[in-house]
Amino acid sequence: MERFQIFKKQRGIQLFYMIFGLSSLTLGITLLINTFETSFRTNFPDGDWNGVIYSLQGIIFFTIGHLWRKNEKYFIEWNNEELRYLFPKNKLIENIKWSDIKGIKIDTLKINIELSGDHKIINLDNLQYKEVKRIKEKFEEMNATI
Repeated sequence: MERFQIFKKQRGIQLFYMIFGLSSLTLGITLLINTFETSFRTNFPDGDWNGVIYSLQGIIFFTIGHLWRKNEKYFIEWNNEELRYLFPKNKLIENIKWSDIKGIKIDTLKINIELSGDHKIINLDNLQYKEVKRIKEKFEEMNATI
């Protein structure tokens, strides 16, 4: 079975963003608690805004790392009998049997698959060039056998 990840895994960067975000959020909350105990100075350049800025930065970095981690699950794969894929807009894994395909139209970054009574569109926007080329070659092979 040949499998392609839609979004490339960036495991080290994901982990860095999540750890940096949590540590920044912890530092920000600690600074906020400290400044609220002593009294919060609201004047902007000289005030006690570091806690707020660190907290927001931590939330943003953790969210980015979490979203990258969430995007690891999207893929396209096939074997001799079927094509399987999961894209961000889909909730479930789609299965298409090669025998059910009536026609294939290959565009630059889209593949239109005609099925009996239905059609599917596979969007290849987020893949790298080598992977797009390999997927298109596979669909051209299948189009020749139809």
